[in-house]
Amino acid sequence: MKLNLEEQNEVEKFLRTLSKIKEFEYSAISEYANDLIFAIDENFEIEHINKKVFQKLLGYSIDDIPRRELSQIIYPDDRTKLLDELTLLFGGKENIFTLRAQHKNGEYLWFEANGKIYSDDGEKKAILIARDITERKRAEEELKKAYNLLDVVKDIFAHDITSLLQNIHSATQLIEQDLQDPTKKVSPQRLKDLISTIKTQITRANKLSSDVRKISKIEKSEFTLEKTELLELIRQAKDFILQSFPEHTINIQIDATKNSYWTRGNELLLDVFENILINAVRYTTEERVEIRIQVSEEDTSMRIEFIDNGIGIPSHKKEQIFEARAHRSPQLDYVKGLGIGLSLVKKLVQKSNGQIWVEDRVRGDPAKGSKFIITLPKYRS
Repeated sequence: MKLNLEEQNEVEKFLRTLSKIKEFEYSAISEYANDLIFAIDENFEIEHINKKVFQKLLGYSIDDIPRRELSQIIYPDDRTKLLDELTLLFGGKENIFTLRAQHKNGEYLWFEANGKIYSDDGEKKAILIARDITERKRAEEELKKAYNLLDVVKDIFAHDITSLLQNIHSATQLIEQDLQDPTKKVSPQRLKDLISTIKTQITRANKLSSDVRKISKIEKSEFTLEKTELLELIRQAKDFILQSFPEHTINIQIDATKNSYWTRGNELLLDVFENILINAVRYTTEERVEIRIQVSEEDTSMRIEFIDNGIGIPSHKKEQIFEARAHRSPQLDYVKGLGIGLSLVKKLVQKSNGQIWVEDRVRGDPAKGSKFIITLPKYRS
């Protein structure tokens, strides 16, 4: 059927109207979507991008970046990967892949992308859709770290509990041998010492079990912050240490200019203070254990310093002491903390939005003792 001129004009008008409707629909979908949408030709040139979403997700105005240079915001190691994936896409293989792009503030964000091929007037082109999965990646990374830590904790617990049980077993064997030998006169002091050894090992086993439960609780996000007074927790930790080590001569001095210091934390900060004090008592060659606790207030935070006269920590190993033992240098097993003690301490401080580090008591001379420093934010109602 042959159309006259008037009919041809009507058809062309209809097609133009239809084209505008399609263009409007595409524009509306792309500009109000939450994902980046690219239209790309076979030379990998970008013909269209939803500008509003681009600026919302990455902070740039697309007009500020020449389209040929958009690859510059892709993470360097991912640029070749992007070219490979586009080559596969135009070759007929559609894949889902991930890459990183740099936000205007310098941070790299993760995107999950996939594409579809279409024909435009006989030319092969592609629509590429990229979704921001940064939060998902972070969650996956945190979950991976949590599982890794729990594996380490499990191994440490198995090792340390076996060691503690062996010590208890050895002490009970010695008691049995002494009591079963009728010719041997058993010293009451010897029995008292062996029983004391057993009690000490049981106490350490209970604390180890408690630490494992607390780390598991932290990793499961069962951790709430509330108004917490620090000085009372420090006094409780001091009393616990003096009661736990009656065989030691210990002097713990608390220096504070105020009667109370409030932060956002919880009762688990008591474990932080106890762990640091326990290490100060255990790891010293001095007959008298001297510990000074200094509490001070800064503009937005509180600073707590635990200063001891212990064996100290070499400068190049000060970071490793806060790692679970399976992750740190074996040369550190003789210093600062059984099993997971200081690993738990660091996690508790960080969960309270604080920081912890260690310095020399005497600058430049690790052998003169250590200074553990904790900063915690002030409580603000």
